[in-house]
Amino acid sequence: MTRLVTRFRIRTTALLLAAVFVLSGCVNESEPDLTREDSVLDFYMPRSTETQYLYKYSGFFSGKRDSTYNVTYVGVDQSLKSVDSMSPIHRISVKATDREVINDVEFFVTDTMIVEYGPNASSASERFVVLHGKLKAGTGWKAAFNYEATPEIRVSYLARVIEYFPQMEVKGIVYKDVWQVNYEVTGAPIDNNKLPQEYLNKARRVIYFAKGVGKILEIAYSPDNREQWKTELQGISRR
Repeated sequence: MTRLVTRFRIRTTALLLAAVFVLSGCVNESEPDLTREDSVLDFYMPRSTETQYLYKYSGFFSGKRDSTYNVTYVGVDQSLKSVDSMSPIHRISVKATDREVINDVEFFVTDTMIVEYGPNASSASERFVVLHGKLKAGTGWKAAFNYEATPEIRVSYLARVIEYFPQMEVKGIVYKDVWQVNYEVTGAPIDNNKLPQEYLNKARRVIYFAKGVGKILEIAYSPDNREQWKTELQGISRR
């Protein structure tokens, strides 16, 4: 679910966490489970128009201001095909709490693959494979190739499932059945001196997906492990 900040870019690996850790308000107290596997369908945003998600974005070193925004599921477009001929396409609306529209996201969903696109699912440079196959520690896939992170920057990402946690707390809310997935930059422009740290080679986005909820926490790291920005789920309400 991933272009939730500035065009809902997923922002979108190999951060290995200890069995017990404290991470900017996110607390886990569980032993890792290396044998568990789950369907990706259960860990993406539920397709219900009755709920609204509230997220908080903290800019840190990104240069972008802190903000809060709402994410809602709009519905499915049976007639729309993606740039790679996938159909049907679902829609998510992302709006800042000041009612400014940030972006509408198109995505294709099955029980083994979640693919996000930009508006109208028409651009190959905005194709991002958020989840693929089964959620099991150690599995991976090519998440994006020549992805348009900004109009000036294109990068490639490799995704890897890192770990399962029976429960995790984010902003005072406890979520059960959580998977950590890392998205590492594997290809970036040569002129690294002008690139934001989050787009350098070996930089990564770490996303935590909770069962029946979707993304609850996302953190962007530079190659030297410094947080660049963070997005946290504040709560879910009925519309």
